[in-house]
Amino acid sequence: MIFVLMRQLNGDRSGTLLLSIGAYSLSWAVGFVAVFAPAGAGVREAVMVAVLSTQTTAATALTVALVSRALSVVADAMTGAAASALVGRRRLRRLRAVRGLADPPPAGS
Repeated sequence: MIFVLMRQLNGDRSGTLLLSIGAYSLSWAVGFVAVFAPAGAGVREAVMVAVLSTQTTAATALTVALVSRALSVVADAMTGAAASALVGRRRLRRLRAVRGLADPPPAGS
């Protein structure tokens, strides 16, 4: 994701793939260690901007960092919602089975 954003905003320069992987990895690790910030908020972006700005402008680096955070939040929310729906449905079926209630017939039957 960082690589694609960097290529789109900064052009195809040599070393972009390595820089993108390094920036994301380092920023994630520092954000994980920064226990005072929930999910490394702010810390992760600051490190990513610092690393990416070695090959691009600060504005482009900030844009990449913020879009990356936004896409990560959306992906986490979608994954959490899907997992919650699956676990919730299983738990409801288990409770109905324990209480002796059958699942309702499918609509249209």
